[in-house]
Amino acid sequence: MLIRILLPLILLFLVSCVQKANIHEVLGKKTLTTKPVLIKNKDIDIALQKVALKELEEQIKNPPLDVKLKSKVFKRGINVLVAKGSLENVNHYDFLSEKYGNIDVLIVMEIKSTEYNERKYISHVEDEFGVKYFCVERKAEAVVLFNVLNPKTREVFFAKTYKGIDYKRYCDEKTYKPEKLPKKELILLKAVERTVGAFIRDFYSIL
Repeated sequence: MLIRILLPLILLFLVSCVQKANIHEVLGKKTLTTKPVLIKNKDIDIALQKVALKELEEQIKNPPLDVKLKSKVFKRGINVLVAKGSLENVNHYDFLSEKYGNIDVLIVMEIKSTEYNERKYISHVEDEFGVKYFCVERKAEAVVLFNVLNPKTREVFFAKTYKGIDYKRYCDEKTYKPEKLPKKELILLKAVERTVGAFIRDFYSIL
């Protein structure tokens, strides 16, 4: 009776311990040529989307220090190359295998939505002096979908939606000073960049 109860649990544990093959194992190579592309969102500033795509390319080439250290410690020896040529942005997922015939891994970025809010308020300090501060805060959120796929077979290696948030606040004793804060465009970009950083860490872990 005890064996019947424990056997399904043991099998479940063993299945959960089976690690999915990494991308270089599936492709049978340790040098992978990648290319980042952007699915354009007509409702979002195209300049923001292009800068975000450029940031993605830069982080593929030069991942964060913790990613480099992790790769070095585990001695994985995976080389990631970014295909030469201009960055591309497309309108849909119609990727032709002939167009990306020399690419091993296609990284598709799509900014699904962005949100920006700004508010002003008076903050009172609870002390004997009763000082009040005029505060301005700006907050941006971005939702970005990343797909990692084989352009020859259209097999999806990885897909995940990330949410990035950036928040800034400045308070002054005399008046509101919004000029002390980064502009709206920079805060939105920072929110998107946070999703890029989170994706890059996942991307290098599945290589």
